[in-house]
Amino acid sequence: MGREIRRVPTDWTHPKYEEDQIRYEWQKDAYHPLYDLDYDLACEEWYENIKKFKPTKYAKWYHEDAGDPPDPSLYRHRKWSSEEATLFQVYETVSEGTPVTPVFATKEELVEYLVIHGDYWDQKSGRGGWNKKSAESFVKSEWAPSMIVNKTKSGIEIKKPRDHG
Repeated sequence: MGREIRRVPTDWTHPKYEEDQIRYEWQKDAYHPLYDLDYDLACEEWYENIKKFKPTKYAKWYHEDAGDPPDPSLYRHRKWSSEEATLFQVYETVSEGTPVTPVFATKEELVEYLVIHGDYWDQKSGRGGWNKKSAESFVKSEWAPSMIVNKTKSGIEIKKPRDHG
């Protein structure tokens, strides 16, 4: 769980909740969470793992261990190759994943955006941009945890993705 950089194709627009999917007020005009995988590949992986499954004293059947098959509403309907996915976009992964920045052609543009604006959650909370070292470190590693809590001699220290550096 945290923030990750996903590669997306030039024509990618992350879907938002459709009218018939909205159950809560907050879902209006909100991004629909999606794993970074297309539905067909998720199913192929799930069924391949069935073949490898060995019953245990806790789970006689694969679905008892791994859960239900992939839910099509949580995966991209569109497949793309790594050659098509040339742009960069930051996603939160506390849910299956929703974008927290626009799409960028280069990592340098993404760093600049994070320094000036932060991600969407930073903007919503009024925290503003990240320091340059943190933005560069995050973009280089392409992932950061949601939060790290350290107990220090002087108390508790909490670090978030914007403190990545």
